[in-house]
Amino acid sequence: MVQFSEKFRGFLNDRWLVFVASMWVQSCSGIGYLFGSISPVIKSGMGYNQRQIALLGVAKDLGDAIGFLAGILCEVLPISAVLFIGVVQNFVGYGVVWLIVAHKLPALPLWVLCVLIFIGTNGETYFNTGALVSCVQNFPKSRGPIVGILKGFAGLSGAILTQVYAMFNFPDQASLVFMVAVGPSIVITAVMFLVRPVGGHEQVRPSDHSSFLFIYSICVILAAYLLAVLLLQDLSSLNENVVIFLTIVLLILIVLPIIIPIFLVFFSEPRPVLEESLLPEPEKQESSRMGSFILSLSEVEDERSSEEDTLPSSERQKRIAHLQAKLYQAAAEGAVRVKRRKGPRRGEDFTLLQALVKADFWLIFLSLVLASGSGLTVIDNLGQMSQSLGYSNTHIFVSMISIWNFLGRVAGGYFSENIVKGFLNDRWLVFVASMWVQSCSGIGYLFGSISPVIKSGMGYNQRQIALLGVAKDLGGAIGFLAGILCEVLPIWAILFIGVVQNFVGYGVVWLIVAHKLLALPLWVLCVLIFIGANGETYFNTGALVSCVQNFPKSRGPIVGILKGFAALSGAILTQVYAMFNFPDQASLVFMVAVGPSIVITAVMFLVRPVGGHEQVRPSDHSSFLFIYSICVILAAYLLAVLLLQDLSSLNENVVIFLTIVLLILIVLPIIIPIFLVFFSEPRPVLEESLLPEPEKQESSSMGSFILRLSEVEDERSSEEDTLPSSERQKRIAHLQAKLYQAAAEGAVRVKRRKGPRRGEEFTLLQALVKADFWLIFLSLVLASGSGLTVIDNLGQMSQSLGYSNTHIFVSMISIWNFLGRVAGGYFSENIVKYYAYPRPVAMAAVQVVMAFALFFYAMGWPGSIYVVSVLIGLCYGAHWAIVPAAVSELFGLKSFGALYNFLTLASPAGSLIFSGVIASGIYDYQAKQQHEHRIQSSRLGLGVPLIIKDDFLTCYGSICYSLTMGIMSGLCIIAFILSMIVVHRTKRVYAQLYGKPLA
Repeated sequence: MVQFSEKFRGFLNDRWLVFVASMWVQSCSGIGYLFGSISPVIKSGMGYNQRQIALLGVAKDLGDAIGFLAGILCEVLPISAVLFIGVVQNFVGYGVVWLIVAHKLPALPLWVLCVLIFIGTNGETYFNTGALVSCVQNFPKSRGPIVGILKGFAGLSGAILTQVYAMFNFPDQASLVFMVAVGPSIVITAVMFLVRPVGGHEQVRPSDHSSFLFIYSICVILAAYLLAVLLLQDLSSLNENVVIFLTIVLLILIVLPIIIPIFLVFFSEPRPVLEESLLPEPEKQESSRMGSFILSLSEVEDERSSEEDTLPSSERQKRIAHLQAKLYQAAAEGAVRVKRRKGPRRGEDFTLLQALVKADFWLIFLSLVLASGSGLTVIDNLGQMSQSLGYSNTHIFVSMISIWNFLGRVAGGYFSENIVKGFLNDRWLVFVASMWVQSCSGIGYLFGSISPVIKSGMGYNQRQIALLGVAKDLGGAIGFLAGILCEVLPIWAILFIGVVQNFVGYGVVWLIVAHKLLALPLWVLCVLIFIGANGETYFNTGALVSCVQNFPKSRGPIVGILKGFAALSGAILTQVYAMFNFPDQASLVFMVAVGPSIVITAVMFLVRPVGGHEQVRPSDHSSFLFIYSICVILAAYLLAVLLLQDLSSLNENVVIFLTIVLLILIVLPIIIPIFLVFFSEPRPVLEESLLPEPEKQESSSMGSFILRLSEVEDERSSEEDTLPSSERQKRIAHLQAKLYQAAAEGAVRVKRRKGPRRGEEFTLLQALVKADFWLIFLSLVLASGSGLTVIDNLGQMSQSLGYSNTHIFVSMISIWNFLGRVAGGYFSENIVKYYAYPRPVAMAAVQVVMAFALFFYAMGWPGSIYVVSVLIGLCYGAHWAIVPAAVSELFGLKSFGALYNFLTLASPAGSLIFSGVIASGIYDYQAKQQHEHRIQSSRLGLGVPLIIKDDFLTCYGSICYSLTMGIMSGLCIIAFILSMIVVHRTKRVYAQLYGKPLA
């Protein structure tokens, strides 16, 4: 008996009992939702017109909205007293209204009924306040689900009370007002002593997740059941017994959650003592020790190492605690100034007056006014909206929106809780959002489609269009400013600058081409095209910098996939444009200005570093495989769609269907963060970082200087590189100890470091004086420049070989370019991860393949155009997955944006020489030779006519580009040699970065 008494006492103080009782309170507290059923009763009983009923509705809305007094009293009175005040107001307000409507009291003026309705409805604010305050305090780390479920039951209370009223079958309609006055008062009076804070933060159980799932299941079943009952009552006439049965089932569903506290207290093992709180305990202790003032030490803050942000969480906490101890000691000695706090900070406890002076509070309030006000307007007018569309049973829609309102509140609490806990800060969400950014960022690839529109709209010749092409290339290549700004501005600001440039640049071009603005000089359009194309550099920089920092040990796949989507964006945007079927061609420029701006603005706050090195999961490999599968399917699908559109004429519906499937494939990777956050088990706390921990400790212990002992370095054994990692660390530690001792005795000199070493953080200026950086850059100029020359001239190459549908090869090389970027990231990552071999060796390998493909074409062998399209597309794309990842490893992430944007100059620089000088010069020479040969043959009467007027500009046969291909094949061999030099120079660096090979 004593044990039962203790358990019963624990039952009364269990936070789940409080939550269930609060659900019952909320099931009766949405009396305002019944006004649509009460108002006809008052109208007929009092003989009011619609205007007078509208005034009563205003009184009801005011009573439901003005809850200041309830909130203030909740801070000074126990929750039971707050609920009791609400009971009294509800009983008196609606009770007197019932007495008047039922003619048990003489009729009173309209303003009196308005006051009574206000009083009765205002009781809801006490019910809501008492229930929400109690449960939020009891479940401080589950506020979203708690608020969502409680507010959901409040929204559903109108349907619940209506069903209970139907069961009693009262003789007159005025009894509905009587039930509204008496029913909630009885229920809430019965449970008001259960609803209170009970120290719920000390009652955390491992089974809480399962308990919430049970509650959610009840909510879904309850919504489905009420929807079925409403439809059943609308479609058929039910007798009294059936109505009673349906109502009893409804009440059972509402009462059913009581199983949770009963089971937890009486039938489960004693729970372990756990606690949850909003702020970590050390921070609370810190706040309590510091009182109402803070300590400032600007010198320490200014000298804080930039490496601290990449440290493990536990190490950061140790450093913070150590710094705090120094600050308190310094404050006690008067070395730092004591600054009194002016008020609470976000996340702490505010009074209403303190909150009213905060911008965040008013931003939330205004957002709620706009969005919630719009929603309430729809709800209030839904009956008339459905009536205006010709529906007769309008109340079906009103009942349905009430149920969906309930589900929305419950689901909103659930998903917002998970979003706060991890979804918005999950690195996979950042990666997927960056893929969407890149899907819109390759606007330069669309210039071949935009230029004919500008040419016809403005009456330009080919030379003028070529100048616009140069402006586009310069805009897409010059990204220094984006890289520099990336170090001082948040990523969303970088993306927003790109959005503004893209929208303004291409937007004004559209206005000019569509003749909505006066025609402007050519140089103005060149500037506008430059500005618009330059926006791409901000998109690329923001996406790459964020994701490389979030996935420091998966740089190859990350860069490859992102650059792949950038390469594919032209085909994606073209397909989306085809779906809309705009009336004029100028609309393509409009879509280029508006489409990417909308998409990137929508996701720009998601793309940012989120400490991804602390979010390593065992499932990451599977997630990457899923992304790779999507990439392969996407490439195959786009290739099939391009061939289908080329070989047959598709109607509008088929094009729309194909585009929707394409968009689904692009959106599909969002499954990964959704599954990982919402449907998978909590991940183990793992971390990844670029440098092994012992080397970090070494760096931190040595400070900003190094010790030199040339004799030891010169005599170092060559066998040390083959030793196991642990043995090397022991030798290093032993050598360090000797060095420090020798330095203390003056036997060695202490030399301050002149700059970072490979694998550490470089600025752009520091990288520009390193041989490795220039070797990579020159190798990229030769190989990537050759690839870009082929891509730019592929149409004329295929035309010279006698192919008519040249755009097929252009589309094909775009898709192979995409696959090359994805595959380049994948295979280069396996090289460094499993073999700890320098990533540039992958670049050297693809350069050999490029040399072979170019030599194949130079020899004029059969099928050379297909070989070049496939292999050059793959190899050129692979460069832009391998090189940025390698540079980030050798020269760090601190200035990765600036380093990456410097490297992007390599392709246009190479193309300018190879295409603008070599290829075009040889092509024109061969065309001239062929033209002169035809003239001579025509004069000799050999039957070779002058084919067309401008025939002297066109070259035919493999001879047109064979010499160019041979030259570029040799240049790719030189690029291969440069890459292998980088491989040789960086072997030791990669061995340090990635440790012992895994295979």
